[in-house]
Amino acid sequence: MNDTPSLADTPRWKNSYAGLVVGLSFLSYLWVVLFAQWIWDDPDYVWRNPVLIEEGGLGKIWLDTSATPQYYPVVHSSFWLEYQLVDPEVDYSVDLDATLFHFNNVLIFAITALLFWKVLIRLRIPGALVAVLLFAVHPVNVESVAWVTERKNMLSGMFALLTVLAFLRFLHIGGEDDDGKPKDKPTAEALNWRAMGWGFAFWGLGLLSKSVIAFVPPALFLVVWWKRPKDLFRSEVLVALLLLLIPGVAAGLHTAWLEKHQVGAGDVFFPEYDHFGDRLMLAGTVVWVYLKHVLLPIEQMFFYPKWDPEMSSWWQWLLLLGAIALPLTLLWKSKQWGRGPLVAVLIFGGALFPVMGFTNVYPMRFSWVADHFQYHANFAMFALLGAVLVKLPIPRKPGQIALGAVLAVFVGLSNLHGKAFESAEVLWRTTIASNPACWIAYENLGVEVNKRAIAARESGDEAGARALEQEAMNLFYEALKLDRDPHLLQSTANNHLGWFTRYRNPNDLDRAEELLVEALADWEDRGSLHKLMGDVKLARGDYAAAYASFSRALTLLKEEKFQAEFLEKKLLSPTGASIAFNWSVALFAYGRELLAEGKGAEALALWSEPRQPYGPPNFTPMAELYHWGAPSRWFDVELHRLWMLAAFHDPALRDPQQAFDGVQHLRQQAAGRLAAGGVPLEVQRLQQIQVVDLQAAIFASLGRFREAIDTSSEAIRLAREAKAPAEYIEQLSRRNQAYRDKIAYRFRYRVPVFGS
Repeated sequence: MNDTPSLADTPRWKNSYAGLVVGLSFLSYLWVVLFAQWIWDDPDYVWRNPVLIEEGGLGKIWLDTSATPQYYPVVHSSFWLEYQLVDPEVDYSVDLDATLFHFNNVLIFAITALLFWKVLIRLRIPGALVAVLLFAVHPVNVESVAWVTERKNMLSGMFALLTVLAFLRFLHIGGEDDDGKPKDKPTAEALNWRAMGWGFAFWGLGLLSKSVIAFVPPALFLVVWWKRPKDLFRSEVLVALLLLLIPGVAAGLHTAWLEKHQVGAGDVFFPEYDHFGDRLMLAGTVVWVYLKHVLLPIEQMFFYPKWDPEMSSWWQWLLLLGAIALPLTLLWKSKQWGRGPLVAVLIFGGALFPVMGFTNVYPMRFSWVADHFQYHANFAMFALLGAVLVKLPIPRKPGQIALGAVLAVFVGLSNLHGKAFESAEVLWRTTIASNPACWIAYENLGVEVNKRAIAARESGDEAGARALEQEAMNLFYEALKLDRDPHLLQSTANNHLGWFTRYRNPNDLDRAEELLVEALADWEDRGSLHKLMGDVKLARGDYAAAYASFSRALTLLKEEKFQAEFLEKKLLSPTGASIAFNWSVALFAYGRELLAEGKGAEALALWSEPRQPYGPPNFTPMAELYHWGAPSRWFDVELHRLWMLAAFHDPALRDPQQAFDGVQHLRQQAAGRLAAGGVPLEVQRLQQIQVVDLQAAIFASLGRFREAIDTSSEAIRLAREAKAPAEYIEQLSRRNQAYRDKIAYRFRYRVPVFGS
């Protein structure tokens, strides 16, 4: 098979081939562009990501590392730009079409393919166009292109190739006077620092798209060793490589740390390989799996079956030894074959190193290998594949026909695989059909089926909703047959809690608690598990246990070191607010139980909890972070605390002056907070009466009976105007008479508020 165009070809032919590359790229993803929508974590990254639509969102993308799921600001900036083209009348949280986002993924991919071709031409690699055409249509790239979230791969790959091109210009590799052969002496031309300046800029953009491209500086070292070995001793070249390497290593280490401590790739999820030897077995196998995906792209799937990496496995030893022997053989044959094949294999392996299993990567919880893991490594392997193919002794015409047939088949396979990305539900059903042992696909499919159940219920189809809910529960238990992953246990428990909320079957609470106990045995430091356990206990009416679980969840939220400086933002997040909201409910009810048991000191200490800082010394107390709303108990907790300080029978617990200071603040804040919380006006008026009644009791405890009488009389007047129950007005009247007799009010087991 003859090689493809050289630098001597006319611009017209170059443009024709460039159009072919772009055309085949779009043809391979035609189904994706026309029909694919959102899958898996796309909502978090794109269509439910508030920073993409809120005012000042672009600044937050760059300046706030906690504003997005991962700090890849270039990626989220591209999403932000796309959002500016979205119809503002569309409800972005429900009905955002993905076509524009998929089109741009394919466009970036096509540009990347052209850059790849340009790099290969500069390196004088035979079969450059063959390599690029195969890259453009190959099904192994579908996952990266068709998954909107993997814009990370698209942008980082594009910027990585731009960095490589800049470096090649820096060393004048591939220039007009360069014949492509290794140089025995350093290049005589002055190094092109202007080009390298652009290279540093592209490199920064690439790392801020996805840090996995950190392998590029070592790859460039290998390229210099191959093409300009004498230039490796030049200080300017070493400086340029170090300026690329240092931020690359830093970004890579930071990502590895986040994967383990933030994303969810802790050791608890990787019991299959506890020893370094097992990880070595895994590394030796995955290299060949990824090579197989390039050479034989069949049975592509989102999650591939896992295997046990065991040192006792003879076939895994063979694969490991083969992985070691391959580069050694190419090194031995380098004088005969040149250094090119060895460099390609080393770059392929180096690019795969972060996903070989030596460090935990979140998707490895579900599968050791993934197509999007090998996207960047594929550049080296396709370059080698193109060079090998054009060296085969095949006549030009049959070779072109064979290449055309392969390209046509790959276009079809890419579109066929792209159909799996139609929607999340289609993706998980397709994955289960290909890999029936994939527990995460069953869990995620259950989540999607539950969404359809909610929609059915909202449309009035109760029978359809019940059937879908049962299907979802069955899917969760199918997953549990395959794995007892803590996250899966949590999801199933949450499903049972939802069933209890709708159908009030206590057995659902029992099952939910059993699953959560099992999950917490492995994942005790997971705040969302404690939050869910608190929800279960709250549903049972076990307020003491609910309070303990919610407190633990809040403490874990506070102690997440990787985002400690964003504590307030986390507490105000939907998750933090939900925990604190239910914490207030359990806190209030548990305190009332303690008081009824005669444990006044414990009740007062408990109700004082919201006044304690949850964070740095000057951090706003919990009670100040939330609006007092009708279902919330923040107002009631503060009201009960102040009554304890004002009028509890035990003088050791009373502090009327502190109560006086607190009630002034409560009166100033209550109306606005209650209104903001959506509390009806009649409820606000009743709570206003209770605050006035409390203030009268405080005046009496301070010996200021004249003020106590006047304030109590105001409470009675307000109660009558509000048409409060007669028995409550009678209580107010009795307290008013006591103040007239210069007797301060005292209580023992129950705070004297309406409805208590």
